[in-house]
Amino acid sequence: MKVINYTKKNLIILIFIILTFSIFINFLSCSQKKEVVKEEKKEEKKEEKVSISNVEVGDVSFENVPSNIDVNKIKQEIEDFFINYELIVLSKDFDSWIKVLSPKYYETYNNPNFYKEKGLTIYGITDIKSYFYNVVYQSRIKLNNGQPLRIFKVIFHPQNINKAKIFVRYEDKILTYYFIKIEGKWKIGLKEEYEE
Repeated sequence: MKVINYTKKNLIILIFIILTFSIFINFLSCSQKKEVVKEEKKEEKKEEKVSISNVEVGDVSFENVPSNIDVNKIKQEIEDFFINYELIVLSKDFDSWIKVLSPKYYETYNNPNFYKEKGLTIYGITDIKSYFYNVVYQSRIKLNNGQPLRIFKVIFHPQNINKAKIFVRYEDKILTYYFIKIEGKWKIGLKEEYEE
């Protein structure tokens, strides 16, 4: 058996080569682990895919509800907004009413030409304020003698949970509202906004 006599210089070179090789192997191992982790995360994202369903909560049915939404919370939000809207209208609070309208709704109904085109000027309805008092308030006070109306169905827009078509029943009539959530707050919107 041959004995190899290492010099100090040879030992340092050997240690350097071994350390470099082990760092290189460790680096390759970490890169492979990162790739495996990335692939696992991609698979988790695929598994987290949101499903859409119809749900009944109490006496209200909801359609197009994403599975990642707390239906009880959103039901409470919508009902609270609608109750507040009803109180605003029934108390003839025009200034508060315009604050719960979407910008598009306000823009449409604040345009004097809108009333001319719809033929409402012959009834003295020429601007948004006269529209509120003569149409919104008057029609609402006649329904249910001014008693609260209840939501019975909510259909969320298929691609946007911040748009909802709201159905309210009064005797044998069904009223439809369009709610649009803007900056975290529900607003009364237009049909066109819901459909966009």
